[in-house]
Amino acid sequence: MSNHTMKGTLFGGFKRSDVTEYIERLSKENMEALTLLREEVENLRSERDQLSTEKESLVETNALLEAAKEEKAALTEEVVALRADKLAAEKELAAMREELEQLRPEVQEYHDIKAKLSDLQIEACRRANELEENTKARMQALEDETYERLQKLASGCRSAYDATFVEHYPAVFDEIDELLKREEVVEPHAEGAEEASVTYLF
Repeated sequence: MSNHTMKGTLFGGFKRSDVTEYIERLSKENMEALTLLREEVENLRSERDQLSTEKESLVETNALLEAAKEEKAALTEEVVALRADKLAAEKELAAMREELEQLRPEVQEYHDIKAKLSDLQIEACRRANELEENTKARMQALEDETYERLQKLASGCRSAYDATFVEHYPAVFDEIDELLKREEVVEPHAEGAEEASVTYLF
């Protein structure tokens, strides 16, 4: 509001036109001031709403930050545990490598022995096959020799049989008939006496 003063007349009164003009000017200034206040109120309301929205966003952000802090703490604990596991695994790996280095000569010796055993096995198989072939050949030769001897023996037996039973067949059976006739004429002994011994020629 402007600080205008009303001019007095020479006799201490006020001019009507000045009063009217002052009132109009004062009313206009009040309207302008009211408009400015309303605009300021609207601006303040808008700013308040914006601040309220920002506050809600900040609250949500703060909640997210708290959750993130909790998750970070949990992840930190997990990382610590994983580092401890990693350290234990590294120690175990180092111990296993040391043990492996100690066992390496034995492993190499085992492989060398295995290679020698493989060579011996191959040689033994070769010798076994060779022995089997030689044995088969010797058995075949022995079988052939035995068969040939049996053939000769059978031939000799057949010749002996022919010479004994075929050539002398009538004489042998004549002698048998003669012996049978002699047995028929022998009288039996008395009771209690020993039986007579009979000598057979065949």
